[in-house]
Amino acid sequence: MARPQGRPGNHALAQVVEAQRISPSYTRVTVAGPELARFASGGLHFRLLFGPSGAGWPGVDTNGVTEWPQGAAAWHKPVYTTRKLWNPDGIPHLSFDVFMHEGGHVAGWCSSVGPGTEVVLAGPGGGKTPQHGGWHGFVGDETAVPVISRLLAEMPLDAGGTAVLVVPCAADVQPLDHPRGVSVHWITRDKGGTPLAGLDMLDIPDGPRSVFFAAEAAEAQSARKILAGRGLNKSEISSAAYWTRT
Repeated sequence: MARPQGRPGNHALAQVVEAQRISPSYTRVTVAGPELARFASGGLHFRLLFGPSGAGWPGVDTNGVTEWPQGAAAWHKPVYTTRKLWNPDGIPHLSFDVFMHEGGHVAGWCSSVGPGTEVVLAGPGGGKTPQHGGWHGFVGDETAVPVISRLLAEMPLDAGGTAVLVVPCAADVQPLDHPRGVSVHWITRDKGGTPLAGLDMLDIPDGPRSVFFAAEAAEAQSARKILAGRGLNKSEISSAAYWTRT
């Protein structure tokens, strides 16, 4: 796969290696290609590009401005988290997990995509592991499982804290790498579990601390108020809206 002249500098061309259903609600996609090497640093996330039917990949004009075939608004550019990057035989491989929710554009793509399919990833960017040496809390719904999994895997071995992850059912629980001092709890929708209920499971200490929350937009707003009411200041709270209920 030669890089066409004029491809935007933050776009990486790759090929699908496999799309493996790892649980009832998640598919793990693995892609490979030399241009993925830069995803080893610079952020936890990327955008997966889906263009209009028959459109070529974006390019740049003579001024270096990205040109989107049929216009940028015609492209679907969802954000995903790099779960793992490794280099068998010197070729970078990258995996990411997709929550297979009903009606999802990427969920439908995962169900039919095969090895060799060409893809473009834009990035990396966004996201970083907690920088202080204190206590860390994590609460996330199904869409946040990949990023919390990555954050836990990259924490120092002596880190402490609690993570609460919400998934549809017990069959969606997966093994995670995490420091021994971080306790990981899974709660399920089919048993009434919710992200806001997960906040009640955090025994937040005094001293250096932070809480990362990611879920639906209204829940993220409520989480900020709940955590502020428990005495955390703004710098100790990261509450992200990963989707919006319509």
